[in-house]
Amino acid sequence: MSVVILGARANGHASVVLDILDAQGIEVAGFLDDDPAKWGQVIRRRPVIGGVERLTELGSLESFAPLSEGFATLWNSVWRDLTARRLILGSLAANVVLLVLALVLASLQPNVIWATLETVPSQRLLLLPLLGLLAWLMDACAGAVFYLQEALEKPMVYLLWGMPSFLALLLAAAMLIMAF
Repeated sequence: MSVVILGARANGHASVVLDILDAQGIEVAGFLDDDPAKWGQVIRRRPVIGGVERLTELGSLESFAPLSEGFATLWNSVWRDLTARRLILGSLAANVVLLVLALVLASLQPNVIWATLETVPSQRLLLLPLLGLLAWLMDACAGAVFYLQEALEKPMVYLLWGMPSFLALLLAAAMLIMAF
């Protein structure tokens, strides 16, 4: 098997890569560099054969589509899944409803009994929707990573995306208990 090295700086990484490949017994056919001034030069008995565009001409590589073009492309692949979209948006909606409930309860009740059984200002209820939104954000991001890497089966990722809805229901019940 013969390989080519990308980049042709004689005193740069090309020399180090060449040393490593030589030590492994891998034949190096030459170098590719996008600087036309280097084409035709010889570096340690190997020619600079041309620019990187020559990779497909050399026969070992084929043109391929990029794996990622950025966050928007990655998120779009998740967004095309109807179940994923419904779970993510449903969980977000549940947390928005939780926030509205906290605002309403805070305006109706001046004080609530907190988890420590002490009476506190009802504005502290706003911490619960913030906790729910944080859980939603973490689950949405973690689910997207697992979904794209196919590290988990889809039903497990769907469960991860649905958990913030369940958490929002539990937090709503806790707010109602604290307020009344």
